[in-house]
Amino acid sequence: MADQDTTEILCGPTDKYVTQTPPPSSNSLNGFDGESCGADGSTEPSDGSTLRLRCSPENSFSYAHQESRQHVLFEIAASGPSSTTAGRSPLNICICLDRSGSMEGDPLSYAKRACAHIVDLLDPEDMLSVVTFAERGEILVPAQNVGDKDELKRAISRISIGNRTNLYGGIEAGIEQVLAGRSRRSLNRILLLSDGEPTAGIKDFQRIVTLVTDRKRDAVKVTALGFGPDYNEELIAALARRTGGNYYYISRAELLPEVFRLEMDGLMQTVAREVKLRVNLTRGVSVKQVYSNDFQPSGARSYEVNLVDVQREGVVTSLWEFDLTPHPAGVFRLGTAEIEYEDCLSRNRRQISADIVLEFTRNPSRISAGVGTRVQREIQIMMAARSLDRTMMEIRKTGSAPKDLLSDLERTQQVLVRHGQMEQADQIERALSDIRTNESRRSYASAEKTLIGAIVQLDQGKRA
Repeated sequence: MADQDTTEILCGPTDKYVTQTPPPSSNSLNGFDGESCGADGSTEPSDGSTLRLRCSPENSFSYAHQESRQHVLFEIAASGPSSTTAGRSPLNICICLDRSGSMEGDPLSYAKRACAHIVDLLDPEDMLSVVTFAERGEILVPAQNVGDKDELKRAISRISIGNRTNLYGGIEAGIEQVLAGRSRRSLNRILLLSDGEPTAGIKDFQRIVTLVTDRKRDAVKVTALGFGPDYNEELIAALARRTGGNYYYISRAELLPEVFRLEMDGLMQTVAREVKLRVNLTRGVSVKQVYSNDFQPSGARSYEVNLVDVQREGVVTSLWEFDLTPHPAGVFRLGTAEIEYEDCLSRNRRQISADIVLEFTRNPSRISAGVGTRVQREIQIMMAARSLDRTMMEIRKTGSAPKDLLSDLERTQQVLVRHGQMEQADQIERALSDIRTNESRRSYASAEKTLIGAIVQLDQGKRA
């Protein structure tokens, strides 16, 4: 039985109920990026890395000589000089604006105001293009450096109303302009605003989503802004989800400028992009599930997920669940986690890593005392996201929200408040208010759009 234990042993097996702890390695479990831990288990990288990485098991201990299962939380946080000094990547923004008939009046007026505000925020090294779509996609402002801001705003002011909604044509033209304006250093983003279902051109859901998914390799992300009660929230949210962009539901026209400002502020705070988490496992460890991420094999025992961009002072999480074969008592390295990303200021590709370490013991008291509150918090947040998804689907299926569903929403809201996810808790409160104020199909549609926004944010792993 020489191959009984197939993971890497750091120390042990040990006597009776005593398990030794190995000295801190260059990739300590509780450390960030190979440094010694502070009082809170965090570290500052000494090599100027923009990001730091923490691997936290659900329980620091697991029963020896038994099959077991463990959640492991990977936390990626902004750190180092790049996250605190002034400066940012040049932006390459394409505003992709719906000008169909339903946008007539205040919606188009406020949308123009929001676009003009974006022009004011951009610097000469930034690139801007403007695409509009009605019966077809049209290039209003081709990709160019932001020079004469008054001329750009005059062009935006001339946008006129159309009739139908060719969403595919608008996105296609937007991708063309972003690709024309991109550089090695630019942060590329399409800001897509629409208030309706596709009614012209290619209308197939999957073809529209595939159009943006195919450009992920070009680092083109879509921030999807849905306005009003009539757009297809599943489609709009999918465009953001598949590319790692953001999703917003804008219920009133006067909110458009503020939402555009929030999005631009987030882009200007981005310090790391194209973030990839790779987990390399030893034998005897297998992946049961990865919450909210599509994981792909990248080797014999390696798996990868793509994560969203990281902003200054931001934290992005990824929660995994592993099955473990029986291990003797001792401390074992179950694998390593690697983060690969692009620093938005230097434009260098960087990589950091940390070990996944677990102690196997026959002492029940150690297991009882070893539960990690950080991981338990994340599990509850992810369960809240799944509860929201089920509630939203039930509202959509039945066209109503009985008391038990409202109770589910209230409980989910309480979980998010308890764990500091106030933005998503506020979104649930808005959905509850819509339903309670007016039990109509329009109120339910508004609640659905609000809830899917909370789900997208929770699934992306952005944490307060």
